[in-house]
Amino acid sequence: MLKKNWKQTVINFYTFESMRRIHALTTAGLIFALTGIALIQSGLPWLASAYALMGYFFSLKEISKYTSGFQFFTLFLSAFTLGLSIDVRWWGIPFFTLACIIAAAGSTGRIIFFRKFGYSQYRWFEPFMFSFASLLYLAANLIHPSGWEGWLFPALIIGIQGVLSGGVFNDQKQLYKWRLNLEKQLIKEAKEEKRQLFDFDNHGGRIVKVGTKAPAFSLRDQDGDLVKLSDYSGKKNVLLIFVRGDWCAGCHKMLCNYQEEYKSDKGNDWELLAVCPDSIEINHEMAVKLGLDLKILYDEGQSTAENYGVQLLKYDNIFAEKYTEGIPLPSIFLIDTNGVVQYASKLDESGSLIRRETLLPILAI
Repeated sequence: MLKKNWKQTVINFYTFESMRRIHALTTAGLIFALTGIALIQSGLPWLASAYALMGYFFSLKEISKYTSGFQFFTLFLSAFTLGLSIDVRWWGIPFFTLACIIAAAGSTGRIIFFRKFGYSQYRWFEPFMFSFASLLYLAANLIHPSGWEGWLFPALIIGIQGVLSGGVFNDQKQLYKWRLNLEKQLIKEAKEEKRQLFDFDNHGGRIVKVGTKAPAFSLRDQDGDLVKLSDYSGKKNVLLIFVRGDWCAGCHKMLCNYQEEYKSDKGNDWELLAVCPDSIEINHEMAVKLGLDLKILYDEGQSTAENYGVQLLKYDNIFAEKYTEGIPLPSIFLIDTNGVVQYASKLDESGSLIRRETLLPILAI
């Protein structure tokens, strides 16, 4: 009986791990990119460009799912191969190659450097990269005319970067408007001397003030276990991390960054808890594929996000998962062992990593 259970456990583990760690589309994309490299010196260079383009789209498709270095490597290799397949026809400055690589960097740079960029820092990045790639693309076609291949293939990569840049801009615009409304309301309340437990009423949601009692919650983690804020009362400080969901590549990087930054202290002075609007099953899959060992809590109906005041009721993003209740704002709250909020992340630095050196003095550790 024990032997049978052991074998079944191994089979289940292998199947579960493999299905989530094998990046099927990205692997196919890598094969396409390598095939494109092999075809560059063939008599059909446009075929090399086509294979490289397929490699690019296949790897880009899975970035929001896994957000791993494998995807980024395949994406840049595909972009490089596509540009090279056109530039190889002459000796000179590789304009097409540079244009494709810059467009790839503009599409993924914010995610790759999410620790620094967050959601709203360096807002010029995507528009600048798109403009730079477009100028190189035009220069390439004017200086080294390459027929329909030179106009078509790079344009698809640059066009995708333009669409993604528009999505990022729209996301930042919504966060900016939300923050502007918050500031106006704070000024209004200050004049009316209505300083209470919360700073701002956001259509039912409220920003919790530093120095006040943190709203209680009781949520299920990715394993289905019930987790309460009161579980840590008198025992550990809690770093509460609100994320948008498993569809969000930035959220993947956000969780990985926090785990890496705080793993030396995890289990000692504080506990990392992520709050997510996705189901227990989706959260479990996300924890496995990203290698997370922190608790990811299912915020059904986003009631906890609403209680903490980090729920954006109206959110317009064509790349986002659609939730009936709106969407949580990526935010951080540090709650001490007495259940008091000691730190809340700034709204204009949404998603940025809050380092240990910033929080340790607050806790006087």
